[in-house]
Amino acid sequence: MRPFTTGDRRGPAITRTHFEIEYVTCGTDFRSREWQTLDHPVTGTTLSYCGIAELIGTPRTACRAVSTASGASPLLVVRPCHRVIGAGRALSGYAGGIDRKRQLLALESTAAGRLRRARRADRHGPWDRHPLRRDPLTGPLTRRRP
Repeated sequence: MRPFTTGDRRGPAITRTHFEIEYVTCGTDFRSREWQTLDHPVTGTTLSYCGIAELIGTPRTACRAVSTASGASPLLVVRPCHRVIGAGRALSGYAGGIDRKRQLLALESTAAGRLRRARRADRHGPWDRHPLRRDPLTGPLTRRRP
């Protein structure tokens, strides 16, 4: 994770949110469909195992099978299986460990919030025109110098 992240005392920030990597994986038809669903999530969002089961056209009762397929993915960060959560938003199994899953979700949530603030600032004009300004990427308030 180090080459793709930067950080300071306010916490880490993602410098890249989209990766284009060619890879080939082998798995059953079910696992392939589940993995393809995981290949296209939105940064900072999560899906439940049952939600993925519905998306790939299997009964909601296939939640456990989705969990197994997600855990069998050999591409932990590239295929973001850490964004799949259990029922009731519980953080359940992850090949990298629950602590790593929690770290990745926090990292992405922070980055997604910063991206939303930056987009909002772009829609409302340059942030440096306001007397008190907030840098949309780093967040600290600074006084504008005349």
